[in-house]
Amino acid sequence: MRVSSITILILVATLSAPVMGSVWLADYHGYDFTWPLPNNYTEDGQFYAAVGPLVSMNEDFFVLDEDNNEYTMHIHSGVLTSTYMVGTYAFYEYMNGDGTLNFYEDPFVGGTPADYGTYPPNPTSPSTFIDGTFMLGGSFESLTIIIETVSGDGNLTGTLNLNDGDYIGNIPPNMREGWTISALGLGHPPYTPEGYTNQIDGEVYLEQQPTPTKQSTWGLIKRIYNR
Repeated sequence: MRVSSITILILVATLSAPVMGSVWLADYHGYDFTWPLPNNYTEDGQFYAAVGPLVSMNEDFFVLDEDNNEYTMHIHSGVLTSTYMVGTYAFYEYMNGDGTLNFYEDPFVGGTPADYGTYPPNPTSPSTFIDGTFMLGGSFESLTIIIETVSGDGNLTGTLNLNDGDYIGNIPPNMREGWTISALGLGHPPYTPEGYTNQIDGEVYLEQQPTPTKQSTWGLIKRIYNR
């Protein structure tokens, strides 16, 4: 039944931590927005996007220098394919496979500090979040935004295939498809920059092990749960 699968989706999307046995890629936070019209998911030609810092990344896959570089992410939804309501929950689905999630590295010296500005897209957002080195990127198989219409809070869940960026060679070919992206959204807290919708906090992970070796498995699990 459709309602049963929706109920499961709400439960899964609300859980921000990866399940035991998953491979963690990165944590991020920031703010999301819709454009060309702010806070509008339903008009034809509307897109969903989010920008913000990468809080932490899996050093099994990345070479990081956080003393000298800023790390940022950019989510872009692609075209909205369907909208529906279940009770007070609004569902916005992007299923065309044309959305992206990208990670970037930009030096503090000689780079451009990330700046949200107001009413994005604007002269600094997303441009100051997507300059520098393109580290890793992927395309969405699916992306669903869920908004609780009374509180304004929501969440995001999707499936991502990694396929681009300077670090794509560090991701084994058998681990490039089927990554989960998830986030919780706090509906427009008072410190939200003007023109943005939610403050978001999320992560990217893969629900499988990269190798059958016990040593690798426990090392990854400890990194996930002892951050």
